[in-house]
Amino acid sequence: MADKDFLRQMGFSEYSINNAIERFPGSSMEELLSLLLGEGITVEGNSYTENIPFKMVIVVRRDLVMTAGKVASQSAHAALGSVRIVKSIYPDVVRQWEIEGETIIVLGCDGVDELNQIDVAAEVNGISRFVVSDAGRTEVGVGTRTCVALGPAPANLIDSITGSLKLYK
Repeated sequence: MADKDFLRQMGFSEYSINNAIERFPGSSMEELLSLLLGEGITVEGNSYTENIPFKMVIVVRRDLVMTAGKVASQSAHAALGSVRIVKSIYPDVVRQWEIEGETIIVLGCDGVDELNQIDVAAEVNGISRFVVSDAGRTEVGVGTRTCVALGPAPANLIDSITGSLKLYK
């Protein structure tokens, strides 16, 4: 039986640990650790991995007049905020996302109503998110919601919410 406390101390979530143990009962600690790190294991000649592709999507409002620099800084704030949230709850998700190359995609939405709908849809689907409300020191008013970051989370889950949006230009 795996030492679950050790795996928790390594930063893996209870869900990931239990899922790996249930799928591969009797696996050694080394095998479970390899599986949780996304390296996979071989059981009776078959290879298995828990490597689920993760990504982050940042949705930026197109209706605001923001320079490229402002959009970049707002997106950075959103990304950092969301990563901090996910890392505090699911550190193994952030670790796997980092291993995979930290996929980040920036999409656009038409306005605050659509941004709010995306935020609510993410919450309902259990996706961590971070909405940026601007401080109002430069290009937009105080409290203006400029963008939202979703994830890192499973790509298919994020796509179910943002799949119809176009890249931000």
